[in-house]
Amino acid sequence: MLIFIDTEFSDFVDTHLISIGMVSASGHEFYAELPIAFDVSDFVRETVLPQLGKNPEALCSREELTKRIRRFLEQFGAEPVHILCDDFVDYVLFAEALGGDVPANIVYVRIFERLDFSKVEAFFVENRLQRHHALNDAKANKAGYTYP
Repeated sequence: MLIFIDTEFSDFVDTHLISIGMVSASGHEFYAELPIAFDVSDFVRETVLPQLGKNPEALCSREELTKRIRRFLEQFGAEPVHILCDDFVDYVLFAEALGGDVPANIVYVRIFERLDFSKVEAFFVENRLQRHHALNDAKANKAGYTYP
């Protein structure tokens, strides 16, 4: 199974997860947000934070996030699950969200070089979605992914 993921986080220096979005190749979606109890960059304050809180059910504690991600992954059984990210920081934050205990069937795949950015851009325009929202970005990466 292929799962496209994206995260939003505080900044590149003192990195704290803010939100995570996942979409499988078959269309299953996952989205969650964490409470923000840390400093964020100006970019995050201006671009990411205004997009949060639209779905109150998305907000959860760190412990609940771990449980939710595990439940989401369980639907794919023991088959290999390829976690496709455009940047390694997304995978690091995904692994941290799992408490550092990544299931054995999880395989990290960096896809930056396999993205057709004209298709990524078209996805945002056609769907009238904003960038820098974890689920929107995961969906856009799925739309722009060039399969081997």
